[in-house]
Amino acid sequence: MKLLIVLAALCAFVYAKPQEKGIGEEIECDLCHYFGPTLEDWADKELSDIDNFLKDECKLLPFIANKCLQWVEDHLDEIVILLKTDECISGCIACNKVCGCDFTNCKPSCRKECPSC
Repeated sequence: MKLLIVLAALCAFVYAKPQEKGIGEEIECDLCHYFGPTLEDWADKELSDIDNFLKDECKLLPFIANKCLQWVEDHLDEIVILLKTDECISGCIACNKVCGCDFTNCKPSCRKECPSC
């Protein structure tokens, strides 16, 4: 009987369908979406100040602090550059472009000189 249970568990493991999107990718998009509005507000600050702020915030997140810190290292520069070069781009749109997220309700940002505001 024990052998049958072990074989059933082994078969379930072997034939399990892998997820199309890994949990790491979902967390990256969630982090990006969470920090996006803050990044819009801080876009005119120095990159080192933004980096330090986000790293401090990451350390407060239980269970995913290391993933958050890695996200900051991997994506912050590109997102901030997008936000600095285009006044109409929002954090949400930047996340879609840089991290490959698929947030569908992104709206333009209304920072400073955006003509669409």
